[in-house]
Amino acid sequence: MTELGPHSFHDGPVNAVTVTTDGAFVISASDDETLKVWDRRSGKERRTFQAHADRVRDCAVSRDGRLVVSASDDSTLKIWDLLRGELLMTFAGHVAAVTACALSPDGRRLVSASWDGTLKVWDCASGRELSTLHGHTDAVSDCGVSLDGRLLVSAGVDRTLRLWDAHTGVAGAVLEGHTARVHGCAFSPDGSFIVSAGQDATLKLWLTSGHDLGTLEGHSDTVWDCAVSPDSSFIVSASADGTLRLWDASSGRELETLFGSRCCAVGPDGAVVSGGDDGIVRLWSYRAADLPEVQAAPSVLDDAVLIEPNAGDDAPRERHLDENVQFTVYRPRAIAPGEWHDMLAFAHLSDLPDDAPESEPHPVAEVRRLVRQKLGDDLSGHLSLTQDSAEAIPRSGELTFRPEVTGVEFNPPFRSFLWLESVHQEDFRLRARRDLDGQTLRGRLSVFLGGAILLADIALTFRVDSRHVTPEPMAVDRVRPYRKIFPSYSHTDSWVVDQFALFARALGDDYLRDVVALRSGEIWNTRLAELIDGADVFQLFWSWNAIDSPYVENEWRHALRLGRQQFIRPVYWHKPMPAYDDRDLPPEALTEHHFQFIEPNQWTEGGLASSVAPSSPISVGTRRVARSSEDGEVRELALGTRGAPLLLAFFVAVAAVVGLFLFGYWLLWP
Repeated sequence: MTELGPHSFHDGPVNAVTVTTDGAFVISASDDETLKVWDRRSGKERRTFQAHADRVRDCAVSRDGRLVVSASDDSTLKIWDLLRGELLMTFAGHVAAVTACALSPDGRRLVSASWDGTLKVWDCASGRELSTLHGHTDAVSDCGVSLDGRLLVSAGVDRTLRLWDAHTGVAGAVLEGHTARVHGCAFSPDGSFIVSAGQDATLKLWLTSGHDLGTLEGHSDTVWDCAVSPDSSFIVSASADGTLRLWDASSGRELETLFGSRCCAVGPDGAVVSGGDDGIVRLWSYRAADLPEVQAAPSVLDDAVLIEPNAGDDAPRERHLDENVQFTVYRPRAIAPGEWHDMLAFAHLSDLPDDAPESEPHPVAEVRRLVRQKLGDDLSGHLSLTQDSAEAIPRSGELTFRPEVTGVEFNPPFRSFLWLESVHQEDFRLRARRDLDGQTLRGRLSVFLGGAILLADIALTFRVDSRHVTPEPMAVDRVRPYRKIFPSYSHTDSWVVDQFALFARALGDDYLRDVVALRSGEIWNTRLAELIDGADVFQLFWSWNAIDSPYVENEWRHALRLGRQQFIRPVYWHKPMPAYDDRDLPPEALTEHHFQFIEPNQWTEGGLASSVAPSSPISVGTRRVARSSEDGEVRELALGTRGAPLLLAFFVAVAAVVGLFLFGYWLLWP
């Protein structure tokens, strides 16, 4: 077997590789959060997709070579147009890392596997979630679709493989035989067998009926990935022992041992592609000294405007920002339990842009027109809520609407789109559980930029009433900003807390606006508990420093005991997210709350990078006073905006404390 060059590089480990059906291009997914497209013959990088907010675990390409799918630890999947280099759609529904993805042969359906223990089937045209498949008792690590499109296979941490009917989602055979986690699985193209790769350092072959055909032994460590040649004659495996091995599919005999591999794929002509922890994508020719000639049929990339690697990375890029973006939601005033209702969500400008043509309608008027068109006679039964974006939004930035109300099912659960027009409309259907009749349900619709920065939280309130809902005149709700936010963090991470407030302002305008001093000498546990009890949001800054801090742990455990819905808001910036499996940190009760990744690329430990530094100092209205706890940590507490008399009284109290020392302590907390 001959290694072919030149080599192609990522800035992090390569987690997955695939080959277009014409054999002309290799696509790779990496920890560096990108997808890359390589010319197989020259090794030249043809396109780079800045794909996700976390590592990209897997990728798949459609049979016509026009679409590529990526799966990421940021819990989303994305479909990209290979020709135009554009994001077409984001699929959000999993609540943990998406480990694998596969397309049906006709390209109409997408299958995903996740650490949340489920598989999901999606409609590629609409982005709609078609079904969720439950069966594995632990995380699902890989999935595949048979070439005839009839069967799905999944591999799990629970040591099993499971077969599913691709059309109905009905569970089929459970394949048991591995003695440790199963990391990879693949159908043979001729449909005669399935191959699986496990942590037990073996590969196993199976019939689709579930019969165990045998075990391939030779690796000395976890086998991460496996693939089958187009003619089903040989199998390729990639292992943590640093080797890439080829096996005869009929006899199980080992044919070849190579090096440096974490993932693998086989091209249509039998050429092998591998990716390694060293970030290198390697090409190997099998049974020939050189790659066979690729047919001269035009590729979808031939005439595209392509991204040249490392070209102009440091050049300044002008990017248009819209400063006057608003979010408006039309929600039903009351909902009948068990019945579906409409909810409309809009991102729109508050006024026409300066360069708008004369024929363009005013954005707010256009929103109202679209609402009347959609809701018709049901319009009077809806309330409208509007909130300004907390940040300017870049043109072509990806926005995500995510509604969350306990007891209410939303279809789809999320919607993502690119900010390109003055008005964007996203439609949701919702229904409440039947056992909630007579109750009032509360939640929110969160708006994210790039999947990471929170731009707005719009309050959602639904009265569940089984009686006929009489239409009432439309009313407008005022969206209440957060009043009190408790930031829980290690003193070592105070720079993150400071920059998070300035960089993202993701928690609203009142974040860190009024801060009081918690004096050393007070009873720490009692006072901190009172402050957490009085907060509207418990903001947990999760890091390796925080995970080791007993004081931070006291705070989040107290917050958990309160049992409030949507109260705890954890964020993290280390990859992977800090965790100690042996200490059960974070515990399951905490991981049930969505941990939001915040991008630290433009931060420095001393402050924001110059490109995003604020142009003016913090206004006089922003006051920051340190409080110290028994461990010497310096912390801050946001108590929200107070009236002028209260602020004046606060500063009088602080002055008294400074002047009278111990005798003035009682003035701060009457």
